[in-house]
Amino acid sequence: MGWYYSGHFDAKGRSGASYRRAPDGSLLPDPTPESERTGKGGWSVWKTRRYENNLSTLDDNVTQSALSFLIRLDAVEKGANEMVHDAVVQGLLSLMGTQAPNGGWATSYDRFPFPGGPPDAALYPVLKASWPKDWPRTWPKDFTGCYVTNDHLQSTILSTFLLAWKSYQEPRYLEVAKQAGAFLLDAQLPEPQPGWAQQYDAAMHPVWGRAFECTAITSHESQSTMRVLIDLYRATQDDRYLEPIPRAVTYFRKSLLPDGHLSRFYEPRTNRPVYFTRGPGGKGHVLTYENDKLASNYGFIRDSELDQIEASYRAAKANAPAPVETPTGLALDELVRVILAGQDPSGAWITVGGTMRDASGKKTTPAGGVLESEVFIDHVKTLTNWLKGKHAP
Repeated sequence: MGWYYSGHFDAKGRSGASYRRAPDGSLLPDPTPESERTGKGGWSVWKTRRYENNLSTLDDNVTQSALSFLIRLDAVEKGANEMVHDAVVQGLLSLMGTQAPNGGWATSYDRFPFPGGPPDAALYPVLKASWPKDWPRTWPKDFTGCYVTNDHLQSTILSTFLLAWKSYQEPRYLEVAKQAGAFLLDAQLPEPQPGWAQQYDAAMHPVWGRAFECTAITSHESQSTMRVLIDLYRATQDDRYLEPIPRAVTYFRKSLLPDGHLSRFYEPRTNRPVYFTRGPGGKGHVLTYENDKLASNYGFIRDSELDQIEASYRAAKANAPAPVETPTGLALDELVRVILAGQDPSGAWITVGGTMRDASGKKTTPAGGVLESEVFIDHVKTLTNWLKGKHAP
């Protein structure tokens, strides 16, 4: 009932996946045996991936971004496109049905619906986050993280339901967003490290994810968590969603690196910045406290967004409009001039020194530069924000 990283439109490619509709738009029967759709859902069921060909992923904003686009399209078409509207309704229903009792989500699911209902509270109790007594310093190769914030998973789902509520004025969508907010409140770790982790087990203890995602506080996802809690406050005017932000901002300000950046990971209790380097022969990952030989596959050092988050928090408290942010700190008019001056004759923005993979999969640095989607998206966002400001009533 959700989306995966890729889709197929040829008959051969589609034959290996459980698509909901045929290319002609007709509905297809659910191939999941009835015996596998009994009982309740939950990460203990989905992580087995028995139905890999029916996998819906929430990683990397996959299902959420597809739904958000379709919600906006449905609004433009005023619900006239039956297939678009049906995809929105079914996609939202699947997210509602896979939300855990504490309001969180796992990274994926491969079966839905479950006649027995969502994940069982006996297996997934509502608890506040806490540190385990001890944790492994090397990758345990065990994906026990049944609640995931990595790559902003919880935040983007919450934002999707806020968009659905604003678009359809359906109270149930706001309730789901509020439950997701309750999870984020419970997921904040206690003082003196009041941030958020990337993965939690059913006991709400931070745990490892992949071989370079250790048990730790994560600055990257913590910053997006604070942002979405501000959005939820604006939608509900419920002060509890703002309550965690001041102490989290204070904590991360104390944790800034000497150059003003943030480490993506901070060690439990010691708060030492944690990084990863490649293992012997360039294989695997090894935890380290040094950042001079970082593995290149991951953003182990992140920009600080604390000033912008604090400004957004203060504006929300004052019921003032959200401040317009720019990625460089330049005034908006000046940044727009820089962006426009940086376009080549075709209208593209070229990143000189950027990397890409060639046909063999090897990383290369083309002499003429590369086109980066992230740069394009950031620039278009800035230009549209500038246009909105110029045409505001």
